[in-house]
This record gives sequence, structure tokens and C-alpha cells, in this order.
Amino acid sequence: MRIHFPRMHQALDPAPEIPGALRFDPGFASEPEQGSFRPQGLPLEPSAAQRLVADAVGYGEQFKTPGEMAWHGLSVDRKQCETESAIKAELMARIKGSAEDRQETAAFAQAQFVLLLAWHLEDRLIELTGLEADLAERRKRFDSSLGLGEDEEGEKASLDTSLWRPDLDSENQVYPWRPMLEAMVRFLPQDAELVVSDPDVLAAWEEAEVAFEDAVDEAKDAGLPQGSRRATALLGQLVGRRADSDLLKRPVTVWALGG
Repeated sequence: MRIHFPRMHQALDPAPEIPGALRFDPGFASEPEQGSFRPQGLPLEPSAAQRLVADAVGYGEQFKTPGEMAWHGLSVDRKQCETESAIKAELMARIKGSAEDRQETAAFAQAQFVLLLAWHLEDRLIELTGLEADLAERRKRFDSSLGLGEDEEGEKASLDTSLWRPDLDSENQVYPWRPMLEAMVRFLPQDAELVVSDPDVLAAWEEAEVAFEDAVDEAKDAGLPQGSRRATALLGQLVGRRADSDLLKRPVTVWALGG
């Protein structure tokens, strides 16, 4: 199994589609999308996942700055606590077994929540991308209605909207890929491999001295772009943390896509 990383939505990934490679699905939508991998037995079902994300996002959006949110966090938000407690109770009611089993399931639920928030972030970026295109078209029609054309220097004589346009260039999109990777690996089969083209992720791995090697024949058989390289490293090295747990000691195979 090969999984695209870090972007879970194809619409946000400039990388070429790899034959057979899947997109990770953390279980937000009611049904998995075609070409995705949704792990079996996720702790949070879609209805609970949607409620938890909506409450978390709604809680965060009421603050203008992170500092304001931190200050407010010193007080008790009864409604938020009740919501989280209800979802936690719903989750824990489905967990059977020893205290160790419950702790392990809670860790999986926390990992799923990280991925659900990243999924929501990507949804918002897609929404903003659509808004950007719509605004550009509306501005074009507005310019035309005013009879605005090119000036004497050949430049478009249009209103400057650069101050309020969302910056949606992929190189300026900051992804929380390290916690995403640590969370995602919990749900992946042992033989799963990640295919990566994101320059920030690859640069971080180069700085961490992740040893990539040429694997020409394997890359060709897998339908990967020419020049793709492979590395197997401990998860701790990939996320920049000391490998002091079984999860962080897990070897993960990643492909740096060429081309």
C-alpha cells in the first residue's frame, strides 16, 4: 500500500497521481471517497468526528489572537467542557478491556482527532481556492463593465485587491505535517509506504540526514516518476523526535518523488 503524504485531498496536491496510491481518510465524511484509505475500527465514528471538529473550530474562531485564546483558557468554558465530556463518554463507553486497552484506544482517538483537524484545514483551503477563483471572475466582469482595459504601458488598469486576497500559493501553505505523520502511522499497515513531493517535508528530512537511495527498478515497477528515491527510517527521525516509544521506533518507508 502506498499513501500520498501530507495532503489528504487530491485538489491540494500538485504531485502527479501515482497508480494505486491512495489518499488517507481520517473518517470525517459519512462514506470514504473513491481512491482513499479509511482504516477499519476508527475510534470516532463520522457523526462524533464531525461534532468534535465543529466544536473545536467554533471554540477557536471566537478569538482574534492565539494569546486571547490562551487567556480565555485559564477560565472554565462550561459548554465546551460538556461537549468534550459527552463525546469522550460516548467514546469510552465503546472501549472494552483493561485500563491499558482504554489508554491505547484513547491514544488512537487523539491521533484521529489530529488528522480530522488537518482534514478540516484542507477543506477550508479548498473552499478559499474556490472563492479566489470566483472573486477573480467577478473582478474581471466588473473591470469590463467599467471599460477598464490595459494602460499605455500594457498593464491591466484594475483595482488592486492584493491586500485582501487570501494567499493560496502552495509554497505558502503551512501544514502541520509532523504531528500528522505521527498520527497517521498509528493507523497504517506495517508494509505501507508514503509517497511525498512536498519540498518542505523533503528538506526537513534532508536536514535530519534521512538516507535516501536510488531504487530505479522498484520505482519503475511502482509507476513512480523517474528519479524517485526511497528511504526507510524510524518514525522518530522523520518527525524530529527522539525515538523513545514503540511508535517512534517504528521503521517507515518513504518515497521522495522525482520529476
